[in-house]
Amino acid sequence: LMRAQLESESTGSKLSQLLDNTYVLLGILVLLIAGGYFWFQERELTPQEMFTQGRQILQQPESPEWYTARDKFLLPLLESDPEQWETEVQPLLERIKVYEIRSRAGMTAKRRSRTGPQNEAQRFMLLAQHYLETGNMAQAEIILSALVDILNQNSDDSDNSRQDEMRDLARQMLNELQNNSSRTAERFIMLTQSMANADNLVKEQKFEEAARVWKALIILYEQDQAEVAQDMVRKARQKLETLPQLKQAALSETDSQKENTNNE
Repeated sequence: LMRAQLESESTGSKLSQLLDNTYVLLGILVLLIAGGYFWFQERELTPQEMFTQGRQILQQPESPEWYTARDKFLLPLLESDPEQWETEVQPLLERIKVYEIRSRAGMTAKRRSRTGPQNEAQRFMLLAQHYLETGNMAQAEIILSALVDILNQNSDDSDNSRQDEMRDLARQMLNELQNNSSRTAERFIMLTQSMANADNLVKEQKFEEAARVWKALIILYEQDQAEVAQDMVRKARQKLETLPQLKQAALSETDSQKENTNNE
């Protein structure tokens, strides 16, 4: 019995014998490494989660993280299902493209704080950016349109790669400005309501107040390139031109009413 006990202790249990095998230990190590790798891997995101992640990054101030949103979330999403995601993803990619061009052209806020304009094109770009940031969209649109036109004339010059970048940036900013649906809607509401208010003032024979509204619209929107703005400015000018006749007609009507009253 003692000999059997000693032999049992010397050979060990089956588990200890198994763990004493080098190949078994290597196999366990491989399993642990593989398990840890897959455990700490990010869970695969759904398409909607990818879009949400990318959009959230773009809601932050401009930074190189925008490139992460593009490369990690938006581009893979667009490539996986262009038909479903192009409408939503493409505007975000356009914003990133504008930021990329602005970065190369030295137009980001950080670089602007360190250096002034390097050339005439950049000077006008900074001026347009200033108008955009202060809400003067009409003036920004005028500068960007003119800048695109003048830089287009230099596009054939191979030495003007810097100006080509500025032209592309100006065109991108101009497109973004002109395609801003919220701005278009707000402009339309402001113009139509103001013209309607002026017409009501005319009906009430408050001609001077109506004239002030028309003049204000002309001052605010005469440089706005939008068709609806130009149309309303033209109508406001026509109203001002006919204002003396409106006053005279109202005066004649008043005199006629007084005369009829006296005759009665």
